[in-house]
Amino acid sequence: MEDDFKKEARKQYLHYFRFWFLGIAVLAAACIVMIFVQRARNNAPRANTDAPVERVCGLNICSPFSPTLEDENFPHPETIVKAVKHV
Repeated sequence: MEDDFKKEARKQYLHYFRFWFLGIAVLAAACIVMIFVQRARNNAPRANTDAPVERVCGLNICSPFSPTLEDENFPHPETIVKAVKHV
């Protein structure tokens, strides 16, 4: 009789907390996967980190209405090629 009571209590306990146990297992698996990803990312070779930064975008201003100023505001293929060759 006492064994049946213990089995029933254990069954109700596991039934009540099953979502918590499942959530904890998923979080633990995610942490383990993130550890492996971080190690793999740290071991990956990095390419060209010594090169200087060259800005190849439009100016940090509102877009002007005048066509000549608007043309100067946005980058063109020539300026991009020039910046790439500079680096």
